[in-house]
Amino acid sequence: VSQSRYYEDNMGYSYEYRPMVLVSFAIEHQFFNDNPKVGHLINLLLYLLTVICLYKFLRLVFLESNPILPIIATLVFAAFPLHTEVVSNIKNRDVILAVLFSLLSGIHLIRYYSSGNLVSLLFSSVLFLVSLLSKSDSIIFLVIFPLLCIVTGKQETKQRKTKGILGSQKNNIIFT
Repeated sequence: VSQSRYYEDNMGYSYEYRPMVLVSFAIEHQFFNDNPKVGHLINLLLYLLTVICLYKFLRLVFLESNPILPIIATLVFAAFPLHTEVVSNIKNRDVILAVLFSLLSGIHLIRYYSSGNLVSLLFSSVLFLVSLLSKSDSIIFLVIFPLLCIVTGKQETKQRKTKGILGSQKNNIIFT
């Protein structure tokens, strides 16, 4: 993959450097040639994977709240009419990949923040880089992720306090 722009034409339209999208198209072309049906199917499968990751992400973020909330939010996201253009237009794979890798990065960031496992932080960083290489609009997650850490941190503190209280009650019950 060269460092050329994602798309350029004679009229002056061009998009920034998006190597992950070019890699995905190259792999697709290697196995299926120029079959647009396969491209649409791949976009649909990537979108379904994105919806699953969104649900997992929301379950981690809203750990303390009603478990129905992530399901409803995910269903609204999945059925949102504007997403049909992203899924049906092969050119928009960059958007799907950027959101998918950003969500995966967020999932690993929450795992790092709750467990302190440095491998999760490494995965989160690499996935975020892949997201940026899919589409630079992912840069907004540099604002979202710190907010995510604040929310997750408050939940962790609540859980520790609750576990501490329950743990001391259990010990008192056992030893009395």
